[in-house]
Amino acid sequence: MTNRIKEVFTSYINEYNLTTENLNTHITSVSHPTFFNNLTESILGKPTMECAADNSGISSLIYMPDSVKEKFTQATSIITINSFYIGIIQKMEYNYKQFPQLCEQLLLVRKETKSQLFNDMLNTELDTLQYMIKVYINIIYGMIDNPDSILRAKNHKPREFIVEESKKLILELVAFLLNNGNSIYYIDVDEIHTSPLNQNDINLLKDMFVNKCNKYINTTIATMDIENKASYYIMKKRYLTMDGHTFNKGIKTIDNLKTSKENKNFFGKTYTELFPEYAI
Repeated sequence: MTNRIKEVFTSYINEYNLTTENLNTHITSVSHPTFFNNLTESILGKPTMECAADNSGISSLIYMPDSVKEKFTQATSIITINSFYIGIIQKMEYNYKQFPQLCEQLLLVRKETKSQLFNDMLNTELDTLQYMIKVYINIIYGMIDNPDSILRAKNHKPREFIVEESKKLILELVAFLLNNGNSIYYIDVDEIHTSPLNQNDINLLKDMFVNKCNKYINTTIATMDIENKASYYIMKKRYLTMDGHTFNKGIKTIDNLKTSKENKNFFGKTYTELFPEYAI
């Protein structure tokens, strides 16, 4: 399948004279579902079964206690699950039997392409190929229940399935941390910020993730990183600033380190209900 992926993506790039600079403009002009459908059908053919679309929305998890400012000035360990959505999406059944395999092979092709690009930095075609694969992977989650998408999940409510599996996964990890005596400072769908972990804790947590959490997420695709931070920092979502105010560009404005009521929901339940000792 890897050869077919390279062939289809490269052909698409050449047909529309795409580069890393104009790819997103092109996708906007043809629409994300059209872009996704054309590539998917070219690789996998027609869908093998019909599934109904589900358009229900699901809120993501955000947890940030009022004491977060003090915590962020102390040593912190950040647990991040890479390729989070792809790892859970792998556990679903689709109208394309081979779609989970396609996701896995796309990641492999992108990794190989980036490796080749490292030794040929001026190769714009390789750069466009790896970037286009990245864009395709990033929009898969939105295509599962998009009415214009060719992809359908066998699950009647695919987003609910993803959220429920995410919740179980996060609870497994948080339970380990709480039982280990760690404090929880911040939780997002694919990220947990906790008090410092030593190397033994890290090893135990990683082993638990691979051996116990693989029932919720494909742990060969979704890997865990743990990074220790010793001082105040701004993460990729830039939700913390130095002026005493907090904001999260992708969610809601959070003023004076107090989360809005909506952001205290944890997959339909409040954090207080799940962990009374960490009431917010």
